[in-house]
Amino acid sequence: MIELPKDTLSKLEEILTTDESDFVKLAEIGGLDPATAFRYANLRDCDFNGSDLSGFDFTGADLRGCIGLPTDEEAEKIGLILTDAKRD
Repeated sequence: MIELPKDTLSKLEEILTTDESDFVKLAEIGGLDPATAFRYANLRDCDFNGSDLSGFDFTGADLRGCIGLPTDEEAEKIGLILTDAKRD
């Protein structure tokens, strides 16, 4: 059995019980660093509608089936990194 630190368990509980659906706000609740935490992540079918993804790094992430992703031009303007990301 894996034991997680109490603060990690508290963050998970908060994420699982919140009514929040904004990706950025959920990442903040989890204490995740947008510049590092999502590199090579499986983010398939995520809903990014209404989320300000400025400064996120999705290098190598699997983004297939996601909705609400900015265009490449918009991503460049806001500093969203999509290098080698898998997209539809």
